Amino acid sequence: MRVPSNAAWPKLVKKPRGRNIVVLAPHIDDEIIGCGGTLCKHIDSGDRVSVIYMTDGSRGTKDFAADTALCRQRRAEAAASNQILGISSSFFLDLEDGSEKSWDEAPPRLAELLGQLSPQLIYLPPYDDLHADHRKTNTLLRLAVPEYTGNLCVYEVWTPIQPNLLVNITPQMERKLSAIRACGSQIAAVPYDRMILGLNTYRAAFLFAAQAEYAEAFRLLPAQEYWQEF
Repeated sequence: MRVPSNAAWPKLVKKPRGRNIVVLAPHIDDEIIGCGGTLCKHIDSGDRVSVIYMTDGSRGTKDFAADTALCRQRRAEAAASNQILGISSSFFLDLEDGSEKSWDEAPPRLAELLGQLSPQLIYLPPYDDLHADHRKTNTLLRLAVPEYTGNLCVYEVWTPIQPNLLVNITPQMERKLSAIRACGSQIAAVPYDRMILGLNTYRAAFLFAAQAEYAEAFRLLPAQEYWQEF
C-alpha cells in the first residue's frame, strides 16, 4: 500500500465509527488476527458485526494439500471463535483456499450479501498484502460493489500497513487470544497466538502516553478514495 504524502502519527480512537459492520476475512482466523480486539469493542457497545469468509480452508495445512475434512473443522472453529468474540452472524463463500483460479463467479454472491447487510463500515486486508487470497478479496469487493460509499478499514495480518488509526485493545486481549486458540488447526500450522502478541505489542508502542499494552492498527478511508490507490 502506497504511503500517503500527508502521513501523520496515527490517531487513537475507541473504535472506528459505524454501527453496522462487515468483516471480509479471506480465511477463517484473519478477522481475529487483524481486528479481533476491535470487534469485541464494536460488539460490546451494541454494534452489529457480521463476518464473510472468502475461502473454504481446505489448504490450510503445512503442506497446502487439499483436505475436505479440514473445511468442516475450520467451520466448527469459526463457530467457536465467533462465540468467544460475540459475533452472531457469519457467511461462507467457500472459494477454494490458496487456488490460482480466479474468483470470477463470486462478485454477484458477495454483492447480494452486502446488499442484505447494508454495512456502514467494511474491514478487509490491504490490497497489496503478500497473500494472494487477501489481494483477491480486494478485487472481489471492488467488482461486487463498485459504487459503495461507506468507509473501508484495512487491517493487517501478513503485511504491515501505514496506519492512520490505533485502537487500544488491552482489556480485550485475553478474549482475542482465546478466540485464536479456539482455531486449533490454524495454531497447529502457525503459532498465531504468539504472532498476535508480538504484532499488537509493537503497535502499542505508538500509545506509550496512554500506557496501553496492546493495540490494533488500521487504515481507514472512504471507499472511493481507497480504490484510487488500488
